[in-house]
Amino acid sequence: MGHCELGRWTDWVVYAKWSSGADGLLQVWKDKDRVFVRSGQNKFADDKGHYMKFGIYKWDWLYPDRPTDATERILYFDEIRIADSSGSLAVVSPK
Repeated sequence: MGHCELGRWTDWVVYAKWSSGADGLLQVWKDKDRVFVRSGQNKFADDKGHYMKFGIYKWDWLYPDRPTDATERILYFDEIRIADSSGSLAVVSPK
């Protein structure tokens, strides 16, 4: 999806049509350029729902007996917008 650029904001837009069938869709935009598209199943065929989750995934921190060089990570979020099925790219895109 491209390189991380330090010292500047990066605008992300994620579109997901969750489906346990072939009609699922995931699209990602970085700074208004579409950088990822995947079609097909993107959830399990069960009765569990789905949700949006933000954060840093650093599973090594769960196991203190495993060494890691990272002792701290900082992640900033700004202007998060979530739309339902009536939303559009224009509605959620940063101004």
